[in-house]
Amino acid sequence: VAGLLAMAGVSVEQSASGMTVKGSGGRPFSGIRTTTGGDSRLAILATLLALGSREKSVIDDVDCLAADFPRWSGSLRALGVQLEVKHDA
Repeated sequence: VAGLLAMAGVSVEQSASGMTVKGSGGRPFSGIRTTTGGDSRLAILATLLALGSREKSVIDDVDCLAADFPRWSGSLRALGVQLEVKHDA
């Protein structure tokens, strides 16, 4: 999580007791390129960070969302988000 946030330009401080998120200072997030490793929570976080960016983002392994949120991409499209989902052949 901290890595994804930092990749998007969010100031994050980690300590033994947890993590402090300081934000991006009002700047749009940076585009990200990441692989979720099949973790739907990371796929959702990466998607939300990408929505706050003006740059292109690439998020691999989003097929994991089918179990937790099967209409994720359809819901985003219904909200006007432009996205492309590529499936491995």
